[in-house]
Amino acid sequence: MIRQPDFFDAAFFDTVINVVRTKNPYPLLDKVKFETITDGRCIQMLHVGPVDDQPATLDKMGAYEKEMNVERKSKNSPRNLTLRLSKNRA
Repeated sequence: MIRQPDFFDAAFFDTVINVVRTKNPYPLLDKVKFETITDGRCIQMLHVGPVDDQPATLDKMGAYEKEMNVERKSKNSPRNLTLRLSKNRA
């Protein structure tokens, strides 16, 4: 799951898939899909750099979570830097 900018809609997705298919027909390309997921409030951050440096990125997200006075609802995985939020802290 990768969040896309607002201009990246289903029509643009189809165009990109067709271009990729003609240049390099990856065997798993037909499994790629474009969909909308309603997940509620969350904190997302793009980590740039080696996986070993991800803890620093997660620490920044945790600090922002505290600053915004919200609670974490989900655990993070190394491939998905998204924290789902449940409610404001008491």
